Amino acid sequence: MRIRTASALILLVATATIVQAVPEKPVSITDRQVAESLKTAPPCPAADAMGLKLRPIDYIDCANPADPHDFLDQGTSSITTGPAGTYRITAAHRHAFFAYRFRSAGKDKPILIVFEYPDDAKRTINFSTHESVLTGRSNSDWSLETGVYTGEPFPLSNQMQYHTFIMWPQDEWPVALVGNFHRYGHPAAAGKIWVFAIEGGLPKLEVDAPEPSNQRQLSHFTSFAFLPTSFYFGAKSPNAVEHMLDYAQYIGVNQLAWVIAANNGWGVWADIPSLPSTDSDRQHLDRVLAAMDKREGMSFIGCMGTQRNDKFVFGGKNYLEMTPDQLRAATIKLFDEFIDRYGKYKSLKGIGLGSQYNLRFYKRLQEAGVTADVVAHIKARRPDLEVMNFAGGQKLHRQYFSDAEVDAESVYAAFEAGDAEWSDVLAAKANECWRLWKQDPAEMQEIPGLTVYEQYQPDDYRIYGLYSQQPREAMYFDLDDSQARSDLVDSHYAAMWNTHYEGWYGLHPDVNFWYQKLWVAPDFNAPHPMSLASFARIMGHRDRLAIMPGSWNHKYFGYETAIRRFAKAFRSLPPVPMIDVENVPLDTVKVRWLLYGGKRYISLQSLIPVAGEVAIDGTPVALGPYELVALCDDSDAEPVVTGKAPDTYAALIGERVHRLRGLIQQVRELDPEAAPDAYSRAADRAAEQLTMNQPRTAELTMGVGLINELQLRKDIINPPTLTAPRLTEAPPMTGDLDAWPAAASDLQAEDGKYLAGHLYFPNSWSGPDDLSARLRFGHDGEKLYVAAEIRDNKIAKLDGCHFRLSTNGAYLDWTGKGRKSDLTWLITLPGEGKPEVAGKGGKGFTYACRRTPTGYVVEGSAPLAELGLAPGDRMGFLLNVTDDDDAPNRYSAGWARKQVLLVPHQPNFVYWSDVRNCGSLVLGE
Repeated sequence: MRIRTASALILLVATATIVQAVPEKPVSITDRQVAESLKTAPPCPAADAMGLKLRPIDYIDCANPADPHDFLDQGTSSITTGPAGTYRITAAHRHAFFAYRFRSAGKDKPILIVFEYPDDAKRTINFSTHESVLTGRSNSDWSLETGVYTGEPFPLSNQMQYHTFIMWPQDEWPVALVGNFHRYGHPAAAGKIWVFAIEGGLPKLEVDAPEPSNQRQLSHFTSFAFLPTSFYFGAKSPNAVEHMLDYAQYIGVNQLAWVIAANNGWGVWADIPSLPSTDSDRQHLDRVLAAMDKREGMSFIGCMGTQRNDKFVFGGKNYLEMTPDQLRAATIKLFDEFIDRYGKYKSLKGIGLGSQYNLRFYKRLQEAGVTADVVAHIKARRPDLEVMNFAGGQKLHRQYFSDAEVDAESVYAAFEAGDAEWSDVLAAKANECWRLWKQDPAEMQEIPGLTVYEQYQPDDYRIYGLYSQQPREAMYFDLDDSQARSDLVDSHYAAMWNTHYEGWYGLHPDVNFWYQKLWVAPDFNAPHPMSLASFARIMGHRDRLAIMPGSWNHKYFGYETAIRRFAKAFRSLPPVPMIDVENVPLDTVKVRWLLYGGKRYISLQSLIPVAGEVAIDGTPVALGPYELVALCDDSDAEPVVTGKAPDTYAALIGERVHRLRGLIQQVRELDPEAAPDAYSRAADRAAEQLTMNQPRTAELTMGVGLINELQLRKDIINPPTLTAPRLTEAPPMTGDLDAWPAAASDLQAEDGKYLAGHLYFPNSWSGPDDLSARLRFGHDGEKLYVAAEIRDNKIAKLDGCHFRLSTNGAYLDWTGKGRKSDLTWLITLPGEGKPEVAGKGGKGFTYACRRTPTGYVVEGSAPLAELGLAPGDRMGFLLNVTDDDDAPNRYSAGWARKQVLLVPHQPNFVYWSDVRNCGSLVLGE
């Protein structure tokens, strides 16, 4: 581990079960060094666009190995040069990081942090902060944690981009982290970090709305009420509520929503008799609403977000045990008490019958047949209150096509069996899911007085490959893109939910960090200017009167400049639905208009990731990527729109058509049945649409899910190849891999890309001595010989090693769901006082495992005849090495380990069970 810091204070011994914060540690950097660093700072390209009065107070050059700031990286980061420039990268495994401490402007004073990062490769970069007042506990002690994902399906800019944090620090020297959240092989990166003091506070975004007191709503939904008011806007600061509202009004958010009851176990933040608060601050919601009342134009929606039905109790009884009459009466009483307590606040504008991450409360009311009665009662008592619900995802961390009745494979099977458009197939399957989950949007919309928010999950497609290790994650990007899916909800209200990426960083003062930061739950967005893509999709499907992004973290952190631009345009439109302009000659922009209050209003929503231009009544209007432009004039005629789709975008989609056709050909050469005609028909339709100047339509015809599926099938049918050459003599099998015949294959696995990404495996890898492998293979026509030399600087009780094999071809099966190994060779590791062990495995395998000064080495052989193999044949092969080290920063579950190494490592599926992660071990002729 590389550390530059002053002599440490004596720290409390911290483990996963000890949660005390530690005092702020001193730093080694001097004031003079900070001043010298500031002199070398180039202008920050993102600073001026923030609309803030800024004073530089610190600057970090991540690409300078001599930068004087206190620095940590476990010895695994490096400096490299790519298309975007020179920058520092982490190791290639998940949770690899580097970190700096930086100067703040003083306790509870606002600062702006700007991270420069390269948008020149596929990455999932987590930017975080941390302070000594935080313990890093899961679900209860958060810092600023967000990030960006770069690459497909968005084009790379091959330029530096900028991620922004507005922070109210509590430490003099907080921490900034840059971490990798990709599964493997795509390291996180940053080039520079600027820190500015914000002078004079955050100015409120000025919006020229048709009716200042009746504007469209740009909201933010948060799962837990204590997050924004305790952590995001000044960790445990008494001023956090005011900071929160300052931030909201600065970026243009005019409505907040959060869960007032997660359940009786996770928390209740509304203090009423039926549902007494579990918050130590029983005046919490009063303080928030009172503060909102003092500001013009702010509103609040309180949502019911039961996480576990078996724990949800109100009115003294679990609501699963109530009869319909009891549930109706108890729920009406609950909301009467809520209105009695909080209805005096003018900022209270709504009640949600569910949350963005689950609809259990609504579903329980619906199953009992009392929803309409509850809604009618609230509306009769307070007609001004919006009673709302969400139509969309199933529940936290669950993607659409994950049920036995409707799984991901069935979606592709439906597409391949017919001639329907890919988007239409996705919509039909989504509708099946809604009915299966008993949350049919059509049923919701039949309830008088209930406002239904169409819920999108626009960035979750980049989490499913990480969280659930779902290799078909790209289909969920297309699902959100589907106009047919949106038409099934047909609402002018939209929600935008992000399942958090959740990871067990395991940062720990005894292992790898200054303070303890075990768990993080960042929210990720695409980089500038793609960060507005999800808003463009929502506005492209239909006009919206309210948009409510949300997540377990904060959906707006990191791209404030872009969201301010969107908020200003969105809220300046009339507070009623606008009309689609007919006969628009290009499909890359959605144009709407309306006469309102004696003015003509026009909205233009770009639907594409490149800049373009259209003309309105002959006047050119520039459109940035995914930009919303709002116009107002005195005309009373429907606008005439002229223009052409940008050539750069048409070329981009043309390249995608070419790639799809190339994959079809490549897959058919491997297995003709793996690329049915439906894929060719989609490619042909997209190509024809391109010739008709309809590139956006062509993009939707292909989506990214079709390309992804063919690439996945290609990866399964044609996995990484390992070779066992024909040897003229058997290896000596003495534990010395250098003594093997020179013809034997020799593979080194000693960088982070061989470490299996896992949600709850911490970052503790400190280089090849910590965990790496060398493999040798060969055969002599009679036996297969396999050896693995493992470098592991601490052999622990929970360490393990095995070879996973597939002799029946299951590892090449692209048609099925999970596929199991038919043969596993488990290796017993030598223990203390027993430097060598011998053992046996299935199909004649015998081995010896010996301790070495750097770890252990295993050598084994098996008769080819018993394996059913002959020279020229192949079988599936995977080395799996588990390393524990008795690490103090592991997750508490019994299955958790420090890390796992896989060779080869192309993990399309769950690495611990699915044999399709194997490579092909080919026996030389």
